[in-house]
Amino acid sequence: MSMSGKAKGNANHLGGSLRWALCGLLILMGLSSLALADRARISKELHGKIDQRSTAMVDCIVQTHQAPSAADLDNASNNLAAIPKHRYSKLNAYAVRIPANRLEELSNDANVKYITPDRQVRPHFDYRTETVQIDDAFTLYGFSGRGIGVAVIDSGISTVHSDLGSVVGGATVGAVPSSRVVYSESFVKAEDAGDRFGHGTHVAGIIAGNGAASQVPGSNYKFQGVAPEANLINLKVLDQNGVGTVSTVMAAIDRAIALKATYNIRVMNISLGHLPMESYLIDPLCQAVELAWQSGIVVVVAAGNEGNNNSAGTQGYATITSPGTDPYVITVGAANTMETIDRLDDIMTGYSSKGPTAIDHVLKPDLVAPGNRLVSTRMPGSFLDLKFPANIVPESSYVTGSSRTDSEYFTLSGTSMAAPVVAGTVALMIEQDQWLRSSVSPAPSAPSLAPISPATIKYRLMKHAHKSWSKLYDTLTIGAGYLNVLDTLADTSENVSSSLSPSLISQKDGIYIQFSDLNQMFKVYDAVTGASSVIWGTGGVWGSSVIWGTSVIWGTSVIWGTSVIWGTSVIWGTSDPSAALTILGNGE
Repeated sequence: MSMSGKAKGNANHLGGSLRWALCGLLILMGLSSLALADRARISKELHGKIDQRSTAMVDCIVQTHQAPSAADLDNASNNLAAIPKHRYSKLNAYAVRIPANRLEELSNDANVKYITPDRQVRPHFDYRTETVQIDDAFTLYGFSGRGIGVAVIDSGISTVHSDLGSVVGGATVGAVPSSRVVYSESFVKAEDAGDRFGHGTHVAGIIAGNGAASQVPGSNYKFQGVAPEANLINLKVLDQNGVGTVSTVMAAIDRAIALKATYNIRVMNISLGHLPMESYLIDPLCQAVELAWQSGIVVVVAAGNEGNNNSAGTQGYATITSPGTDPYVITVGAANTMETIDRLDDIMTGYSSKGPTAIDHVLKPDLVAPGNRLVSTRMPGSFLDLKFPANIVPESSYVTGSSRTDSEYFTLSGTSMAAPVVAGTVALMIEQDQWLRSSVSPAPSAPSLAPISPATIKYRLMKHAHKSWSKLYDTLTIGAGYLNVLDTLADTSENVSSSLSPSLISQKDGIYIQFSDLNQMFKVYDAVTGASSVIWGTGGVWGSSVIWGTSVIWGTSVIWGTSVIWGTSVIWGTSDPSAALTILGNGE
């Protein structure tokens, strides 16, 4: 099928924009390869305060090689004037407030791996799900996330919104017979677990809202989430202004791991983050989500809303936020459904962050999902509710004969909204897996069937993502494609042991994609001939045993070849920043 004039224009624009973007991006990649100098176990953000011999207190996260002992904290407290903030039960880390001039002494502790500032995190939103066939999947398969625990690490969740109760339809607004928010805890000082900001309740509704409040006489629409019978674990880390810290997010992740068996926590949604300052290998937030993943929890993370950020000259490329920079987790970008049920008119949002990751060059996002102007559960009186009254959905817009100008629903946009669409889908996949395993009766001597792994879930989501955009958007923008719930649920056979997102690496003869199996690399840019016409999915290997081949993770027409101009002067992995800066000086 030929491309329309608009599509051709988009593709031509794509090549031109990437030419500029990748020039700036590669400068960053060259600079990021420089080795850390002195104080290798202390983030460079703290070096200035150390140089000033400042006695000012700084909030830090201390990662350790082994689980921190009481002696470690006693040493920091008694000998270094540190004030403990968080001690985690599952993570090899602790958080302290410590005089800046004592940081070097702390780093000399043999158990200390790396020290970072306790950075701020913020939600990824800007000021319907039929597109990805969720309704069709519910009709065909009947799964609703029943009994699956989804940890929502956010600004809190309303426990009185009727959409988050056990009644599927006809409930009185505000009356929740049995809230599916089965556990709540606040990690924000001086605030309870309620949602004063309004973001977490909206995210929770996208995941698990049952649409009860919209089922009134005369209603023409049901605002239902993806997994309307899933349970919610409310772990509050953002305050009334939507601000939190890495250490509190880590505390919430730590708690989710500890409560996994109690509440069947199989999914974790993180619709917040910060721009990365170090490799995912030493980023404390990335290391925390990795532990959750390895504990059997599928971690779904918003890619970030930095796609329009050109401050580094990359035109929004290399703007994926932490912890979405980690190769284990499922990182989700945001698409715009154009408020229709037809997928063919959908477009990418401009704000959705693009890959690769700025420091490790991991290929992200993994896939995209609807995230623009999603209607979900409202938290009346919250910061967002009061700040943006125009986002309140009037009941008159979906109930015949109603004159009511407000309702129990609110509209928000962002990758914050796209991630819970995927998180809800994961809950459906896990419920389906539990049903399939319970329907099989192995012999008494046979081992029980293992639950579906996070790796397999990620693999199936990426494999079956819609590839129809591959002629309009590059892989660094849409990843494996557009979420496809129906086909993903239809796949119950393929299982994998690893699904790490691959990386882009530099060699003398060009640029390669490197997979988790270090022996598998495929060239996308040749130093002599230029862009390669490599087609994803025709020979790559994910892990040690799964050949993509017919699986076509990224499709057969993904833009990586001649549509993308890499340029002959692009520098990948250079250690000479002056040479890299010459690129911009030449105005290329």
